[in-house]
Amino acid sequence: NGVSALAFSPDGQVLASGYGYSVGAIHLWNTATGELIARLEGHRSSVSGLLFAPDGRTLYSASEDQTLRAWDIPQRRQSARWQGHTLGVTGLGLAPEGRTLVSCAGDGTLRT
Repeated sequence: NGVSALAFSPDGQVLASGYGYSVGAIHLWNTATGELIARLEGHRSSVSGLLFAPDGRTLYSASEDQTLRAWDIPQRRQSARWQGHTLGVTGLGLAPEGRTLVSCAGDGTLRT
């Protein structure tokens, strides 16, 4: 299983890596030491996108399992889950105000 998505926290202290194929896991790494901080599990298929909120406390993930998830980084747990695409989510973006999440998928749709 290879790395399929990467995102740095806004302060650069954490690197999130998502894994492909059937794993669906997200690893959080300390960028100064290279130490694994946490493993976030919940997706049932490959992680296709990762994005930190501007405050660094929330990580958003997209997956081929047709879901988006929000992760509470200090608590190391999933805080929200959204589904609505009929094919795998291929990308995500966050508006500059930090509240509007947009996703796109293989089904040709955009969702907010």
